[in-house]
Amino acid sequence: MIYLDNAATTKPNEDVIQTYTQMNQQYFFNPNSPHSAGIKIAHLLDKARENIKQYLNLKDPFNIIFTSGATESNNIALQGMAKAKKRFGNTILTTKMEHPSVLETMRGLEDEGFNLKYIKTTNDGKLDISSLQELLNDEVVLVTCMHVNNVMGQIQPIEEISRILEEYPKVHFHVDGVQGFGKIPLDINLADSY
Repeated sequence: MIYLDNAATTKPNEDVIQTYTQMNQQYFFNPNSPHSAGIKIAHLLDKARENIKQYLNLKDPFNIIFTSGATESNNIALQGMAKAKKRFGNTILTTKMEHPSVLETMRGLEDEGFNLKYIKTTNDGKLDISSLQELLNDEVVLVTCMHVNNVMGQIQPIEEISRILEEYPKVHFHVDGVQGFGKIPLDINLADSY
């Protein structure tokens, strides 16, 4: 078999499987428990977060939150930020090319009263910068786009989007970075959530 879907799901390295198995057999304690085993696990989780922050060169106060996967991560970040920012504005911008974990969350927020607007895309599947600029105004509180398209592989202009959004300090910039993470370089500090 020739497997060409490694961007979505990759066979784990044997070392990763062994580490995962060891952690689940020896360190299965609740990190929120006050007993000594729980406290030890809480320290291990804190160390893991710090290692990830160093590896990714994340500036403080960037937080690492562990979830079950990308869908949950996108859902938490997008719903949380939209609702937290609602008092500053009611408009959210995205593209129609986003992963369903983003699009369905956006549609849910639209059902809750947010004004959802779609940024146009170019013929080659990239976010249209001029369309983004046309849609930006004082009501926009959230802009979300993927870093690398999960179907066609287009790489979105994250640095350029980030520069444009500097003019709009109340806008939260979310990047769905699942497909690009570990494959192409990105300064994660360009986004508010990634």
